[in-house]
Amino acid sequence: MCRRLAETLIIEGYEEQGRSDEIKGSDGNFQMLNGHLTVLSKDKKINLGRNSKKGLEELKELGDKSGHDRRFNARQPDIDAIRPGLRTAAEELLHIAKLPK
Repeated sequence: MCRRLAETLIIEGYEEQGRSDEIKGSDGNFQMLNGHLTVLSKDKKINLGRNSKKGLEELKELGDKSGHDRRFNARQPDIDAIRPGLRTAAEELLHIAKLPK
């Protein structure tokens, strides 16, 4: 659910700026989180703070591990460990998307 929130906030931010095509694939559909993070890391107009970037990367790693490792399921302590970075990223992305906090 956290991963979906991050993807949605990134999309909302790019749509707010009229730049949603930058995070779409060649098929016209929005990329997944990895694609969004690749674009965000090079984006000089948005320029996320280092704590937000780190929080999003930690979220991606935990989600990938949960989704692709047969013997790993993220548990509450895993999510608690990335919570501060995720909160920072969400707050910054809400600001960029001009959504209420």
